Amino acid sequence: MNPKWFFSAFAALVLLGIPFLVSGHGYPLGSIAVRHPWAAPTQTTTGSGYLGLKNRGARDDKLVSASTAIAAKAELYTLTKTDAGLKIEPVDAIAIPAGEEIRLKPGGPYIQFSDLKQPLAEGDRFPVLLKFQNAGEIIVEMFVQKNEKSSIY
Repeated sequence: MNPKWFFSAFAALVLLGIPFLVSGHGYPLGSIAVRHPWAAPTQTTTGSGYLGLKNRGARDDKLVSASTAIAAKAELYTLTKTDAGLKIEPVDAIAIPAGEEIRLKPGGPYIQFSDLKQPLAEGDRFPVLLKFQNAGEIIVEMFVQKNEKSSIY
């Protein structure tokens, strides 16, 4: 086998594989793992962001805030069932108990992006800064897609 050909093939595989390794599927931050951040496409100036938060540590943590340059405001929201139906309200934090995974998802807790500079289009990507009570801060890349299952990332 020609060593030059082998090196070229190896380099191509590495370069093609790097986007998958640093894709939106996982971002480690201490004992917290942020998984598959995504946002739904919008027609308006308000959008929703979703992701998984796995706490691999022995100590509880909390997602305390989110921010992004593409919106004037990013807030944490939750949906709760009441006698009158579902109630959507902002919360100060989303708890991530030790050893558990929390999913921010449609019909559950989520990040609301208000006053978007432009609607979110499928295929777009944008950075979001997440702040945790104990783990610190991390920037993740949100992928805009129809739903969680439509991801190609």
